[in-house]
Amino acid sequence: MKKISTFRIILLLIVSLIVIVIILLGMGSIHGPKFVTAEMTGRITDATTGKPIENAVVAVKWYYSFPISIDTVSHVYKTQIAVTDAQGNYKIPSETYWHFFKSITGNRVSIIHPLYTSYGKGDVRDKKPIRFDIKLLSLDERYNQLKNNIEYNTTLRGYFDSYDSGGYFLLLKQKGIKFNLNKIFSKWDKLSKRFPEEIHYNQLQTHLNDSKNKIKNKLN
Repeated sequence: MKKISTFRIILLLIVSLIVIVIILLGMGSIHGPKFVTAEMTGRITDATTGKPIENAVVAVKWYYSFPISIDTVSHVYKTQIAVTDAQGNYKIPSETYWHFFKSITGNRVSIIHPLYTSYGKGDVRDKKPIRFDIKLLSLDERYNQLKNNIEYNTTLRGYFDSYDSGGYFLLLKQKGIKFNLNKIFSKWDKLSKRFPEEIHYNQLQTHLNDSKNKIKNKLN
């Protein structure tokens, strides 16, 4: 019986290790370690009037998990962001990512604008260019649909709170995009004063003022 040389054993181990690494790199993803996102374009418009919505922020978050792990939670891998122009158009270019020892599990598209209801949808992905047009409901229309004053004031309060981090406005500022903060605040003020007789009215005013002050401080 022939003896296997030390060199051959070492070579066999190296080849085996390389094969294992290659399997791990692409495990759990049909794309392998190299992942190319599809280009996404679209137009954001007002659901009632059909008019384009300028300065809506479109964000695509890509999530990953580890193929061999007890950790089943998906983590954010990359975030792609675009802002709509005066015609409501946006474009998120195709990008190539290398996700070593990670498995791309999906994505989620989010669209926000301070005068419209937010929108979110998961697993919007393809290898080919994607056309993704969305109609957003204005705050006026959204809160006209609520059936009672208590629901109106408490729901609107939560909406104001969602913007007090200033993230939306900071993003526009960093990109050099002009926006009229006073116009947005004026609209919020008008919305918040519709039901002054309701028991939660004072709480709503407090939350609104807190949100406006926090946003101003972030921008200064």
